[in-house]
Amino acid sequence: MRIQVIDLFCGAGGLSAGFRSASNSSTQFDVVAGIDWDEKSLLTYRRNLGVDGIRADLSDTAISERVAEALCKKLCLGETYKIEHARGAKFRTGFALGSDALMGDHR
Repeated sequence: MRIQVIDLFCGAGGLSAGFRSASNSSTQFDVVAGIDWDEKSLLTYRRNLGVDGIRADLSDTAISERVAEALCKKLCLGETYKIEHARGAKFRTGFALGSDALMGDHR
């Protein structure tokens, strides 16, 4: 079975890398795109996974809809599509430079 993966809020690609490493002879996870608002994260994502990222602020509904339409075309799903499963990694406050994380956070 082949499952296409789109990584929402992808950052450097840890979730995508996890899906890839979980692939086996019966299930193949094919990472097709990562989405994040941060350009530097997307550059790292591409370097880590060899997959293009999409720069978008998914908190904006209009942008989210356009991104979904573009991905469906890329994946050849046509005009009607069904997303069976979507995943996004939890925001890692202790690691985020732009967050309100405590300066003494040991992570």
